[in-house]
Amino acid sequence: MVAQVSLAIVTVATALLLVRTLARLQRLEPGFDAANLALVQVATLSPTIETSEQVIVQTVSYLDRVLALPGVSNATAVLNPPFAGTAGFDIGFVAEGQTLSEAAGNPYLNYEPVTPGYFATFRTPIVRGRPLSAADRAGTLPVAVLSRDLAEKLWPGQDPIGKRIRWADSASAEAWRTVVGVAGDTRYRELRQLRPSVYIPLDQQEYPPPFLIVRSDLALETLIPALRQAARAVDPDLAVVNASSMAALLARPLAQPRFNAGVLLGFAAVAVLLAAVGLYGLVSFLVSQRTREVGIRLAVGAQPRQILLFFLKRGLAPLTVGCFVGTAIVLAGGELLSSLLFGVTARDPVAIVGAVLGFTLVALVAMLLPARRAAASDPSAALRLE
Repeated sequence: MVAQVSLAIVTVATALLLVRTLARLQRLEPGFDAANLALVQVATLSPTIETSEQVIVQTVSYLDRVLALPGVSNATAVLNPPFAGTAGFDIGFVAEGQTLSEAAGNPYLNYEPVTPGYFATFRTPIVRGRPLSAADRAGTLPVAVLSRDLAEKLWPGQDPIGKRIRWADSASAEAWRTVVGVAGDTRYRELRQLRPSVYIPLDQQEYPPPFLIVRSDLALETLIPALRQAARAVDPDLAVVNASSMAALLARPLAQPRFNAGVLLGFAAVAVLLAAVGLYGLVSFLVSQRTREVGIRLAVGAQPRQILLFFLKRGLAPLTVGCFVGTAIVLAGGELLSSLLFGVTARDPVAIVGAVLGFTLVALVAMLLPARRAAASDPSAALRLE
């Protein structure tokens, strides 16, 4: 019984930790308005498109047609799809004024080449300076917009506008980019953590973006035919190869935590049921073995309440020991769950106390049923039975 109760406490506490993790993830603000957004992936097989510059020109032409579609309020081209994590394009950098040793400690940035409508499409606020504009083209001053957390870490207490950065693999004087804006932090690449980002004008870099983010009040099923028609109007060999709503993409990072919580809740329910049935059986066995004793006690003046407590105390012994053992196991081995948790610690008191109290209530009900039968028994009938 101690082993069963311990197992129940461990599984229930673990399930509650995962449920609280899922709840925290579901309440996260991604830093952008995900409603009415869709990801569209395009690809071309045109034999006349051979260079990255040509692909960028074609993408911008397609973007212009998409913006002209009825029901489309904003759209932008992007290099990386949402929630790509480290599979997206990252880049090292050096901030102006940093020594080489200081620059070695810089984080890798989410490298996001975008078109001018990016921040309006995502509704990500510009907290300082300005967004990228159509004037930020090839041949003009190289510029960048940084995420807020990055700007605060690089220049705490200073105005980042006008500061400069360059990529770690380029040391030429022309490689410096001037910061013209600071954008709000987002979880575009990874839901579980804010990652520093740098936004570059699409025309000032060489990588062609294969994705469009489109904001539209229309349902995606209604919008897709128009998107395909716009692609054919640009180039018969340009095709929409994939399209997905942002809501569906946002659900993907939650799928694994939801599955983990569901599986552990199932195991916890089975463990609680087994332990509760075991405690019920234990008290029932004690009652059956002491039927004559119960009759004698009642006959000489014992109160039903005393009989009830008598049997409950015998069931509470393995319950109490099992709760202590199970809690100790959770506290000792909880760090093994750390990679699955978010926003809660492996020793979260709410989950542990909730598991102990919840199971104790279930166990008390299971033990009360046979104990109450014993307390309500007829003394003469119990003595005749013996």
